Amino acid sequence: MEDPIQIVLCGKQLTISPNGNKTLWESMATDRWELDSLELIAEQLNENDVFVDMGAWAGPISLFAAHFAAKVYAIEPDPIVFEQLLRNIKLNPSLINKVIPFEVAISDKNEHKKLFARKDYGQSSTSLLSRTFDQNSTHECESLTFSKYIQHKGIKKVNFIKMDIEGSEFFVLPEIIPTLERLNYPSLLVSFHMEYLVEYFLKKWGISPFLSRIIMKLHRRWKLYPFKKLLQNYSNRLEPLIGCYPYCYAPNGSSINFRELLNDPFQLGLTPCFFSKQQWIKHD
Repeated sequence: MEDPIQIVLCGKQLTISPNGNKTLWESMATDRWELDSLELIAEQLNENDVFVDMGAWAGPISLFAAHFAAKVYAIEPDPIVFEQLLRNIKLNPSLINKVIPFEVAISDKNEHKKLFARKDYGQSSTSLLSRTFDQNSTHECESLTFSKYIQHKGIKKVNFIKMDIEGSEFFVLPEIIPTLERLNYPSLLVSFHMEYLVEYFLKKWGISPFLSRIIMKLHRRWKLYPFKKLLQNYSNRLEPLIGCYPYCYAPNGSSINFRELLNDPFQLGLTPCFFSKQQWIKHD
């Protein structure tokens, strides 16, 4: 096993076990990885806040958020990545009591589900969606609704949720709205993976990987997407978020008209969306 390395994300130092990904971790630090999102998290959190990281991967955002929040719940279903997450938490003793890891997938149902991977587990793209380019589905994971998860963990307060769950957000978000209401609508930062939803339908309809690659190239280059009506239906299921959160922003601070975004599924996956109860002006 490689020796731990020190990296700095948006001014905060983390000790990381690279696990064969030393170049990736170092590039994350030097290339200002997710800088807008990190600055947003740092600006929004205070020492009394509770942060939920859905899709924590090996923990960069969970550990970063722990510098600011009282508690961080790091949720990750990939068994290989989860072991990396545990190691990284232990390597940061000043944060170890703040970060609570849990090996589970947040879903729209309480059940055991297949976890799908490109070639093998341990990457950042594992998903509950069976996608046309996935090659591995040997692992079965526990999945819980968000309501069941917070009940199981005894969580009474949540101030900020980061959701990066590789396409499952289209199924999870409509289901968690009543829970968000009970939590007084915590701030919500969501990465939408529309291409994974396209892949999900390609696989579901039995379209070969060869033809799928051609379709995806047309999708990316010419904004021609298949299953337009289906994708629009899944986008429309997110419309209740507009009634829950009066403000929507890109992490760089620019305002987003989420209703217009829902009418163009191709655009939906191009930037994370930050939903807030309050107007936000990003600090310079």
